[in-house]
Amino acid sequence: MNSQLFKIKKSHIRDFHEKVKKTENVLDFTLGDSNDHVNDEIKEAAIQSLENNETHYSESQGLYELRDMLRLKEMYYDVQEICITSGATQGLFEVMMALLKKGDGLLIGIPAYPSYISLCTLFELDLQTFVFDDEFQISESSIRAVIQENTKAILINHPHNPSGSALDRKSIQTLHRLSKEYDLLLIWDATYFECSSYLSLYCLLLHEKIIQIHSFSKSSLMCGFRVGYVCAPQNKINEIIKVHQLIQSCLPVFTQKSALEALHHPSMNYDEQKTYIIQRLQNMGVKVVKTQGPYYVFFSIEDFHISSEVFADRLLEEVHVAVLPGKYFYYENHIRMSCCIDLVKCKEGCDRLEAFVRRL
Repeated sequence: MNSQLFKIKKSHIRDFHEKVKKTENVLDFTLGDSNDHVNDEIKEAAIQSLENNETHYSESQGLYELRDMLRLKEMYYDVQEICITSGATQGLFEVMMALLKKGDGLLIGIPAYPSYISLCTLFELDLQTFVFDDEFQISESSIRAVIQENTKAILINHPHNPSGSALDRKSIQTLHRLSKEYDLLLIWDATYFECSSYLSLYCLLLHEKIIQIHSFSKSSLMCGFRVGYVCAPQNKINEIIKVHQLIQSCLPVFTQKSALEALHHPSMNYDEQKTYIIQRLQNMGVKVVKTQGPYYVFFSIEDFHISSEVFADRLLEEVHVAVLPGKYFYYENHIRMSCCIDLVKCKEGCDRLEAFVRRL
């Protein structure tokens, strides 16, 4: 058995969500999986594909017509520089396995999505962490302080999970400057990028250094379809495809046809719910940064003098509202709250949360 697996724990997020599912009358703000359903035309594309008996292998790299549409969308990538993956999760796995080797240093910002840390452990990379500033933007000095001789890449999630922030121009320019100065790959997890309009991390002058990992899960509500894609310069996508062919011959054609249809529809966002939650938290006197990204609110519980796990457990048990502890994202004294819930339930959840907070 791979001894590295003994160093990795099962997902705390998934374990907590299993507990949530066993709670009656719960209002669930844990996962980034909307209560809304995927567009009917996207579902119909999958059904029609199956009706047409498109049940055979596609090109390993993904359907040409899908990659060609993505080429038009991504602009600076050729159709051969795109690989269709089973969501961003598989894309990230393949990128890290293909482009980094044992002992390479990987820079990751804290708070961080937990699988980033687990993948570093699995691939025996040298995890090098920096902390985002108080607005969840990039502090150049904090990154410079941890860069070492073996540092090979920066993994950045923009827009960011769990903070719900979107990087500003200064942060992006800092990343570009450091990537160029230290000859670092810039691995961009763009899972939430299509949810609205944000500044791109792409820079034409750094084309050979930038790897993009995208997903249809959030913007098109296609979490269960498991479709994503990787964009990378030709010499790097060639190596990524080698890993891809070992893991999965290809994605099912019907899910790829659904993704193709999704490109013709507007993205989903939950800006109204996010604005509402932030306003309610501010009215409660809870410290919260008004971030510009989608899906998540990340608020401080430092003033309550209890751990994030205790806060989340008590909130679930006492008022049946489910949120995630900041500890799961390596950032104690904070709570992540997903916004992808309908506004009526969102208001009820905030009412319950306020009642709970008033008792602390």
